[in-house]
Parts: sequence; structure tokens; C-alpha cells
Amino acid sequence: MINKTLLKSLFFLSFSFLTLTHYSFAEQLLIDGTFQAYWKAEWNDDATVNTPQLGFRYFPSETSPQKMKVIDILMDGSENKKINFIKSHFTNIPDNFFKYKEWYVNQKGYLVIKDIKHYIECDADNYIAEFVSFTPTALNLNTKTNDDTGCVYGGSFPYLTSYVLNSNTKSGKLKHEPKERAKTSYTFTRDESVVKIKTINKEWMYVALYDPTRQDRLSDKKGYIKFSDVVPLN
Repeated sequence: MINKTLLKSLFFLSFSFLTLTHYSFAEQLLIDGTFQAYWKAEWNDDATVNTPQLGFRYFPSETSPQKMKVIDILMDGSENKKINFIKSHFTNIPDNFFKYKEWYVNQKGYLVIKDIKHYIECDADNYIAEFVSFTPTALNLNTKTNDDTGCVYGGSFPYLTSYVLNSNTKSGKLKHEPKERAKTSYTFTRDESVVKIKTINKEWMYVALYDPTRQDRLSDKKGYIKFSDVVPLN
């Protein structure tokens, strides 16, 4: 015959299991925040081949009860499935986002997540959760986000790819147009780096000088430069 102490222990274990199970699979609705899809460069060992990885994160609204700076979102499925999701749920997608797998796109809306997890990294609170569903709002206004998120899962400005001058180039020249004989708008040295804004073609890209004092890290000094003049810093 089972004694009362054992029965109490079994009841406590059963209750704890049910509570943990409910917590693990509980869904949570986030309202009026900004959902961001981005491409993050992933280079091979000698930085010659880039295989961009598609990522997602959600910035809760300032009035949200969830006082989190950003939540990294894990979404199941193939890359094509994720691309189709973005096409059907996001607006104002830049041309280079799909063509060259670069940059980012933001969309206001309601996000349902589950199994949100909290962890400490770089002495900061970080959050990650599984994707359930997303409903975009009718108007896609005020989607600017603070992407300086520290060393979370996606990292700060995960969509930015930085470049420095290669060993054969003495000084960098940002051109007014993507042409060899175009006027030089700005020059930069080996101590400076540029950040790619978008790819123009196989030879040229549009960049900005990196400026750590700016919120988006992009200085006003922008122009075109050849890929062959630089090497990736990431």
C-alpha cells in the first residue's frame, strides 16, 4: 500500500510536469512591434565565398509589457519557404534583398511566439523564441529600429558587411557613379572601412564609410566602389 508521503510526492511531480509543459508550449502574442527579416553574411575560412543566412527578430513596441529590446525568432522550414513568407507578409522590400540576399526589411505587425527563453550573454539579458504566426498591420509606418542590439543571437547590425582595402590598393575611392572613369566623391585610408549598402552588379557596390558614432553606423560619405579593391572584414 502506498503511504501518504509517497502519494504527495507523486502528486507534486505530476503537477510540476504539467506546469512546466504548459510553460514550454504556451503561446504569447506581441502587439504593434516590428518584425525584421535580414541576411547575415557567412564567409568561408579565406573569406572568398559568402553564403548568406536568413534571420528574423522582433522589436517589441515601446508601450509593450514585454520590456525586451529585441527577441531573436527561430523559424522552421527551408530558405525558399522563408522567402515566400517574407514576400507574402512584408511590404517595401528593397530590390537587392532577394536578388543579392543582402540587407534587411522591417514590417509592423502582431507576432505569436512560443517557448520564449531568456539567457545571459555579454552581461546582458537576451531572449529567443520559436515562431508561430505573424499578422502584418495595414499600415507599415515608423518601422525604424535600434539595431545596436549587442551580442545577441543575430548580433548588432547583422545585415551589415564591412570591407577594408586589399593589399594591392593604396587608397580607397568612392565614385559618384559605378564607372571606372566616374568622378571620385570621397577617398579613404587603410585605417578606415566601408559598409555595403547594396550590390549594383558583379563588379560594383554602393557603400558608406563606417561611422561608429552614427546610430545606423553609416556616415554621410557614400559612393560606389569595385569589389576587387576591397576584402571583407566580417
